[in-house]
Amino acid sequence: MSIKLSSLLVALGVPAALTLVAVHYAGGGGIWWWLFYANLNLLALLAKDKLAAVKKGRRTPESTLLLLALAGASPALLGGRFLFRHKTAKQSFIVQMCGVMVVQAGLLWYFWPQVKAFI
Repeated sequence: MSIKLSSLLVALGVPAALTLVAVHYAGGGGIWWWLFYANLNLLALLAKDKLAAVKKGRRTPESTLLLLALAGASPALLGGRFLFRHKTAKQSFIVQMCGVMVVQAGLLWYFWPQVKAFI
C-alpha cells in the first residue's frame, strides 16, 4: 500500500471511527462529532508532519491534509499552520488551501437550507 493511500485511510478513518463510537455512546448529531474529530486529527497530522520535516522523516502528503480540510477540518488547517509554523511560506499549498475554503463556502451557500437544520 502506498504512503498516500495509507495516510488518507488513517486521516479519514480515525475520525470516522471515533464519530461512530461517540454517536453510539454519547448521542447527539454525528456531524458535530465528525467535525470535532476531523479537526483534532488534522491538528495531530500537522504536528506530526512538522516534526517529520524537522527530523527529515516520512512526511504526510499535502493531498491528505487538503482532503481532510475539505471534509470539514479547514479551521484546524488554518490554526495549525500558525500554531506549528508549518506550511506558511509554501505558495502552492496556500493557493490550494484557499481553493478548498472557496469550495466549502460555495457548498455551504448552496446547501444552506439543509445545513441550517443541523444547527
